[in-house]
Amino acid sequence: MSPFNLADEKSGYDPNFGMIRGGYWGGGFQNGFVLIDTQLILAKSLDYFNAQAGVHTDIEGKLRVWLNSTFVDPSTGMTGTYNGDDRREIMFGTVLNCVNEDSGQVYYVQGHTLSDADPITTALPVACSESTGGAMNTYALWIELYYLKGDLQTATSMFMNTIGAWTPTPGTGIGGSTGGYFSGSLDQGTCKSSRSLGYWLEMARATGFWNTNSQTKEVALEVMDELWAHQSSDGGILVSYPNCGGAKESGESSGLALIAFDPRVPSWFDPQAVQPMSTSDQATSQNMPSYGSLASLTAAVSVVNVAGREDGPAEERI
Repeated sequence: MSPFNLADEKSGYDPNFGMIRGGYWGGGFQNGFVLIDTQLILAKSLDYFNAQAGVHTDIEGKLRVWLNSTFVDPSTGMTGTYNGDDRREIMFGTVLNCVNEDSGQVYYVQGHTLSDADPITTALPVACSESTGGAMNTYALWIELYYLKGDLQTATSMFMNTIGAWTPTPGTGIGGSTGGYFSGSLDQGTCKSSRSLGYWLEMARATGFWNTNSQTKEVALEVMDELWAHQSSDGGILVSYPNCGGAKESGESSGLALIAFDPRVPSWFDPQAVQPMSTSDQATSQNMPSYGSLASLTAAVSVVNVAGREDGPAEERI
């Protein structure tokens, strides 16, 4: 992703608001800010990777301030508040009652609606989703939630279902390696999404399930190779697979890649609470290899100065 450009539908860091400006909602790409899901997904990891590069951002802090607002749906006049229970909070080790569906980006901070100069929109949780048969953006989070609650039998069984739904495709991964896609309800339709890859990788690292056996390790490598094949020349992650909807990036797709490779992810899922793995296994899960140019992804999403941090070839392990 390059600096914010409305005409080219490019999101970018806005230093005045301290958040990522630009996103898809309301029928197209808008000049404003998406709190949930975009900022929520990318804020914590982007702030972390920026700090590693010697750059200070506080996207998460700004996000939390705005999430304390009273929101309004201009089409109905209905108001709502955020109670910290969006399903994406689970990715940071938060135990919720269930994995919620959401309203979509129909709520706005009052005075920042779509007709105002700086729209600030959010989705709000509405009801529990089904724990079976859903797409990866809910299914992976159910696995994490069962894991956090100590129901390892259900979490493991659901994870192995994702392994069975993975279809490897030789040559589609980065550098001509084997990539693939998730089939069935996990990623419906003929056009697949990189977001399914990001959600799966984050879940696999959070639980350590990627390290279960030789098959799961192989799938993890193929998912990573496919994900990095979606990295554009400016560093961001393309939403759709090739020949499916054009070469568009989003804060969500790029943010999911950032959190998938955040080294702190396993530590957010307290191993002492559920004791799912030995100490050595936990250490191994934190060292899941990553490929591609994570530094350029960080710089592209944040669009801040990362002088002194050099990127190697996209295929290089970092």
